[in-house]
Amino acid sequence: MLELVCSKARCFNEKKYDATPFNNLDMEAVSKELHQGGFQRHGWEMLMNGATGKKINAQIFIGPTYYQRLKHMVADKYHQRSTGITQTLTRQPTEGRSKEGGLRSNEAFVIILIALV
Repeated sequence: MLELVCSKARCFNEKKYDATPFNNLDMEAVSKELHQGGFQRHGWEMLMNGATGKKINAQIFIGPTYYQRLKHMVADKYHQRSTGITQTLTRQPTEGRSKEGGLRSNEAFVIILIALV
């Protein structure tokens, strides 16, 4: 919530804000700056319905946020196998995705998988 209010205030002034949770940000000062910029003091907005053009009968808290996309995607990490190469000594699947290997499941994990089916 701090990030939303501070980023909205940043849209019309050049002041930098630290919206991290463990700081001493003066929210009263940020609220005054929002009010001076023509916004409601706490970041609430009245929105219009885009289809009908009528005003939505609720105050909505909106503001710009900044985020970063996660580099590791599940589709890149996921692999499985039902048959394939096994090690001669242990008769377990070979290790690693590059060797078309599998994962050895312990007993607790197998019980969970059986319970899900």
